[in-house]
Amino acid sequence: NMNSSQTITITTDFTAPNLSITAPTSGSNFSFRSPLQDFNATVRDNTTNVNMVLFQFTNGTTAFNRTATNLSGTWQVAAFNTSTLVEGISTITVFANDTVNNMNSSQTITITTDFTAPNGSIVNPVDGSNFSAVTQAFNATVFDNVTDVNTVLFMFNTNATPFNATATNRSGNWGAVVNLSVFPEGLNTVVLFANDTLNNINNTINISFTADRTPPVVTFIAPADGASVNGNQTIKARITDNITAIVSVLFQFTNGTNPFNRTANNNSGVWNVSIDTTLFVDGSLTITAYANDSVGNVNYTETLGITVSNAVIVAPGGGGAPPAAGGGGGGGTTRKIPEPECGNGVLENGEKCDSGGGCASDCTCS
Repeated sequence: NMNSSQTITITTDFTAPNLSITAPTSGSNFSFRSPLQDFNATVRDNTTNVNMVLFQFTNGTTAFNRTATNLSGTWQVAAFNTSTLVEGISTITVFANDTVNNMNSSQTITITTDFTAPNGSIVNPVDGSNFSAVTQAFNATVFDNVTDVNTVLFMFNTNATPFNATATNRSGNWGAVVNLSVFPEGLNTVVLFANDTLNNINNTINISFTADRTPPVVTFIAPADGASVNGNQTIKARITDNITAIVSVLFQFTNGTNPFNRTANNNSGVWNVSIDTTLFVDGSLTITAYANDSVGNVNYTETLGITVSNAVIVAPGGGGAPPAAGGGGGGGTTRKIPEPECGNGVLENGEKCDSGGGCASDCTCS
C-alpha cells in the first residue's frame, strides 16, 4: 500500500539581489553648507527576499557601516552627516544580502567632502601702496586642495559705494584691471572673495591702498613777490600734500640765461634753498617751484618774480681799470649798493632792520 499524500516545496536561489545606488550620484561634492545627505539604493531579489542592506564608507580612515532601512524596495541611510568624513574622496559600497545569504557588493560610488575655503593671497599691489595712475592691475593667487576654485572677486570698500570686480583666472593667478578714477582720493580697502565649487568662501584677505591724483600745494613765502634782491638770498616756499608725502622740491631759476635748478631742503614743511644772486644778470628773475609727491603728482604752476640788483658802476677817477698792485690812481670799480626797500620782510642792501620797534622809516636803527 502506498501513501503519496505528503509533499513539500523547496526554493533554490543562487543569485544575489539586484541593486542600484540611486542617491547621491557618483562624483557628488559635499561641504558644511550641505552636510546631511540621504543615501539610497534600490534592491530587488526575484527569488527570495532581501534580508539586509549595508552602506560601507571608506576614505582613508577605518571603514564603517551604516544599516539601511527598507522603504518599499528603496533602502535608505537617511540624513547621513557627511561632515564626519575626512576631507577628500570617499568610496561608498553597498552590501545587499538575501535570506539565503547571497550577497551583492558590486556597486560603489565616490563622493568628495570639502569643508575648507580656498587659500588666497593678494600679490599685487602690496599693502599700503599709493596710486595716482588711472588704471591698476589687482592680482591674487588662489587655490583649493580638494575641489576647484569657482569665482574670485575683488570687493572695493571706498568712501563711496562699495563695488566688486570679477577676476579672471590665468593658471591660478586671478586678476582684474580696475579704473582708479572712480575712487575717492584717500585710503581705500580691497577684500578678496574666493569661492570654491561647494560655496566655501574665503573673505579674510584684504589690503589697503591710497588714491592720490592731486599735486602738492605750493605757496612762496620769501622773498616777497616783486622784491628787489642782491647778494645771498634764501628762497622759501611752504609745500603741503593732504594725502601722500612730499618727496622732492626743486627751485628753477630763469632770467635770460639758461635755466638751472637747485634742490630745496625741508624744514618742517618749509622748503628752502640759498642762492648767490651775483650768479644772475641784473633784472627780472623768475623762480618756479617743482613739488613732487610720492605718487608722482607734480606741481610746477607756482612762480615767484623778483628783481636782481647787483649793479656795478665806475668810481670817480675814470679809466675803468682797477688800480695796479701797490700803486694808486687810475680809477677802479666798486659795487653799487641799491637803496633798501624798507618793510618788505627781507634784510637786504645793508639794512640793519626792516620794520618794527626801534627801526626807523629808512630802515636804520634808531
